[in-house]
Amino acid sequence: MKKNGLNISVAAFAIVAVISSVSFAAPKFAPYYNLQLTEGISLPSRGDLIFDLNLVNDLGVLARINPEHSVLGFYQIKYTGPGIKRQEGEQFTDRTMDHMFVFRHTWTTPWDMKIKSQFDYWKEFRRSGTNELWGTGLYDMNRVGGLVGAEKVLGEFKVGAALQYHSMLFPNYTDLVAEIRSTGDDVTSSEGKQDHALVQVGATAEWNKVKAVLDLTLQNYFKQKTITNVAQADGTFYSGALQQDSITSIRAGRDFQYGVAGISPEIKWSGRTSNQNYLHFDSVTSTTPAANGFFGNYYSNSQISIALPVIVRITKKWDTFLSWEQEIKSYSDRPARDEDGNFLTDKQSNVSQYVSLGFNNHPNDVTTLTYYYVTQNSSSNMKYEKYFPYNFSAASFGIRFSYQY
Repeated sequence: MKKNGLNISVAAFAIVAVISSVSFAAPKFAPYYNLQLTEGISLPSRGDLIFDLNLVNDLGVLARINPEHSVLGFYQIKYTGPGIKRQEGEQFTDRTMDHMFVFRHTWTTPWDMKIKSQFDYWKEFRRSGTNELWGTGLYDMNRVGGLVGAEKVLGEFKVGAALQYHSMLFPNYTDLVAEIRSTGDDVTSSEGKQDHALVQVGATAEWNKVKAVLDLTLQNYFKQKTITNVAQADGTFYSGALQQDSITSIRAGRDFQYGVAGISPEIKWSGRTSNQNYLHFDSVTSTTPAANGFFGNYYSNSQISIALPVIVRITKKWDTFLSWEQEIKSYSDRPARDEDGNFLTDKQSNVSQYVSLGFNNHPNDVTTLTYYYVTQNSSSNMKYEKYFPYNFSAASFGIRFSYQY
C-alpha cells in the first residue's frame, strides 16, 4: 500500500511538473516601438500653399505565454495637421489627434490553425474651425469593438476569414442645417445622427506571392433617417426608414522581384450602395425644397483603382521608389453640376492620378529617412466647386523620419 501511495505521489508530482513547464512557463516578452514624423509642403493649383505635419507614435508589447498562446497589447497616438504654422490664422487647416488601444489574443490550435480575437478602442479629436477646441469638435469620434478571425495554411495556399463589429459614436455631432430648416413644433433631435454600427466580414487568400482580399462592410445608422421629397408631420423631410449603407471591396496584388528591383502591382474595386437620398434647397435658410430637387440613390457609387509601385535597391543603405496610381469613381445616379450649380443629365464621375517618387536612406537597422515628391491631377464633370474642388492639380514634397524596433 505504501509503495502504491508512493507511485501515485510520484505520478502526481510528474503531472504537476509537466503542466507547470508547458502551460505556466514564464512568458516571453517582445517590446515594440515605432516613431514616424512627416513634414511636408503642398502646392495646389488653386488655393494657398499648405504645410502638413503627421506624427505617429506606436508602443506595444507581445507576450508569448507558450507555443500555443500569445497576447499583444498596443497603443498608438497620431496627430495630423499643419506644420511650421501657428494654431490659428486666416485660413484654418483641419487637424486631428487619435488615440488607439488594441488588445489581441492569438491561439495556435493543435490542427495548425491560428484563431485571433481582438478588442480595440479608437478615440479621435478633430478641429475643423478656429471656434472648436480639442474635445468639442463637431466630428469627434469614439469607436469601440473587436474582431474574431482564423488563418489556415493548406499546402501552398494560406486562407483566412474575419468578422468585425464596431460602434461608431460622434458625441458632439448635431445637424444644424436640419434644425434651421425645420418648421415643426416637435423637432426630432438632430444629435447622434452620425452614430452607427459597423459590421465587416472579410476573407483573404494567398498563393505564390499573390494575395486577394474580399471585404463586405455594413453600416447601420441608429438615428439617421432617409430623406424623402414629402414633408412629414414634424415639418422635416425625413422618412421613417433608417439609413443603411453597404460596401463591397475586392483587392488583388502580387509581388515581383527582379534582381534589385521589386514591383507590387495591385488592383482594387469597391462598390457602395446606400438608401440615402438628397433633397436640394436653394439656400441654407430655405424651408421649401427646390423644384425637381429630389435625387434618389444619391450616394451609391463604384470605384476602381490601379497602383504600380516600384522600389529599387541602390546600395545597402539607399533605395529609390516610384509609384503610379489612378482612381476612377463613378456615381450610380448622382447628376453632375455646371459652374452655376445647375444639375445636368450626366452622372458624376471623378478621376484622380497620383505619381510619387523619392529615396529611402537606412543609416542603421532601425532608422529610415525618406525624401518624397508627389503629384496629383484630379478632374471631374462636376464643375460646381463652391464648397469642394474637383478639378485641380497639386504637388507636395517633404521628408519623413522613421524609427522602429
